[in-house]
Amino acid sequence: MNTIDNDGNKLHLANDGIYLQLKSDSMRYLEIFSFRNGMIQKYVKKTNIMNTVHGTPSVGFNYNALKLIRNRTKHSKIYIKFSKGVKENTKEVYIDEILEDGSFLKFLKQGFELQIFFPINKMKDYKWKKRT
Repeated sequence: MNTIDNDGNKLHLANDGIYLQLKSDSMRYLEIFSFRNGMIQKYVKKTNIMNTVHGTPSVGFNYNALKLIRNRTKHSKIYIKFSKGVKENTKEVYIDEILEDGSFLKFLKQGFELQIFFPINKMKDYKWKKRT
């Protein structure tokens, strides 16, 4: 499934994830979420953790992709994997919790680039279970 916003950016729902293709860079797809092991995952680099207005380290989520997941799938959680060098290795958070308690930053666009930020300290730790 592909949708286009008013700015010409495209949001792609594929079998392995959700991707954003910016109008300014039509050759590249940015992975927003990946679908792996029956879970929706987001990988966050240490440099992409933002301190919001209150100085709380937060992760930005693509607002439109979250709504797409909530409306088109049965998944209720996002699993966030952090890069090395971040204390919290993996967290989990409910999609509805992000949409209800997250905050927007005013400088971001309203199209598919719109991000909603959620504090890391409100996310729950997730322990990966080893498969046998």
